[in-house]
Amino acid sequence: MLLQKTFEHFSSNFKKRRAGKFVLDNEARIIVITGNKGQGKTKILNEFSRRIDENHLISIEVQPEYKEIPFLTVRKIFEWMLGFRKDMHSEEKQMKLRYILGNLELSDYLCSLNSIFGTNFEETETFKMSPSHEKYIVLEHMLKRLGYECFNYPHVLVMDAADSIDSHSCGILFELIEARICFLIVTISRNCHLNLEAEGLMKHKDRIQIDLENLQHIDQIALVCQILHVHAIPCELERIIEKNGEGNPGKIEDILFKMLENNELILKLMSREKIKEMNLIVPPMHLIQRSMVRD
Repeated sequence: MLLQKTFEHFSSNFKKRRAGKFVLDNEARIIVITGNKGQGKTKILNEFSRRIDENHLISIEVQPEYKEIPFLTVRKIFEWMLGFRKDMHSEEKQMKLRYILGNLELSDYLCSLNSIFGTNFEETETFKMSPSHEKYIVLEHMLKRLGYECFNYPHVLVMDAADSIDSHSCGILFELIEARICFLIVTISRNCHLNLEAEGLMKHKDRIQIDLENLQHIDQIALVCQILHVHAIPCELERIIEKNGEGNPGKIEDILFKMLENNELILKLMSREKIKEMNLIVPPMHLIQRSMVRD
């Protein structure tokens, strides 16, 4: 219910024109979905993605190595926005970047983007002579400006496994959501170790946090029925799931698939009378249907 209300509120306040651009006009800036492995974080994220117009969606699966490479997370976002491909020549990339940023009196600093996008803008003498910390400041400023110029209308940034966002990208992302031109939806593992900058981003004052919990007993039975495409299960299977599944959807799914592979489960078609006669466990139909909709 919280997910549905959150999305509906976001959608109803999606566009508002401000300073010549469409921006978001809702209180929340970021949704943080937390949970243990197998609890369904990615499934919920995918559900959000399915509900968002693809023209407004940017979806990134953050890899563990991103954490070690400065600005890699935002580089992936900008490559999506700019249509950069792995096989694209640097000249074509330079043309796009110059078109976007060249008319903003920033031409002398385009060379700062070489290390990010693999371009070959000629370094100016001023940039060459600048100390490293000043070059970093210039690069950060250029990436922020690139963000402002790329996002001509609101986008939803959907990022799975955001535990590994690099610290340098967090400042750029924070700026974009503060400017209300981006809305961020992320998943992180419960009790994960975040870098200081990522922790600040995930604890944004205008965040909505969704903490996934283990399934209640009746929901576990409904999930089993949904996975097996049945309407009832025997007590023996219920006990196995209760003992070993720990209320975790991922673990329950693994248990069932292993049992199917080992031919430990037999699916049968039977009447309602037979189901009652065998004392099979039948969860409420609306729970099974809800699970099927989610899947």
